[in-house]
Amino acid sequence: MVHIINFLILYYTTIMSARTIISNDGSLRKFKMAASTTIVDATFLAYTGGFLTPAVAGTTELFAIAREGKVSGAGENPEVLVELLDDGVDIIVDTAGNTSQALVGTKIDLTNASTANQAASTTKVLLVIGVVGEPANKQVRARIVNKIA
Repeated sequence: MVHIINFLILYYTTIMSARTIISNDGSLRKFKMAASTTIVDATFLAYTGGFLTPAVAGTTELFAIAREGKVSGAGENPEVLVELLDDGVDIIVDTAGNTSQALVGTKIDLTNASTANQAASTTKVLLVIGVVGEPANKQVRARIVNKIA
C-alpha cells in the first residue's frame, strides 16, 4: 500500500518531468554537487569523486535523479535534493529517436543526463521493458541495470 501511495504522489508531482519513476522507495536525500557544475531538475546523476555530476553518454552507474536544479560556482559544493536509484528501479525515459517494440529486452546507454540512446549499447545502464505510446513519443519504460566495474 505504501508503494502505491508513493507511486501516486510521485506520479502526479513528476508527470511533466523528463523522468517518471515507476517503482522506488522514494528515497529523497541531499548530496553535495561538484564545483562549477549545473544540475538540471529531473536528470540522471552520477557520483564521481565524492560529488554529484550530471550523467554523460559513458556513465556506467546511475546514482540518482535530480529533484531540483542548482548551479555551483568555483570552489562551491552546495547540496542538491535527489532521488536515489538502485538496480531494478523502473522509469519512463525520453529517447534520442523514435522507438519500436523491437527495443524491448535490449540494454541501452545514455545520450546525456536527460536522454537515453536507443541505438547504443556499450554501457548498458538501462534495460528497455516497454514502449510508451507511439514511436514518435520517443519514450520507453526502462529498468536501471547499472554496470558496476
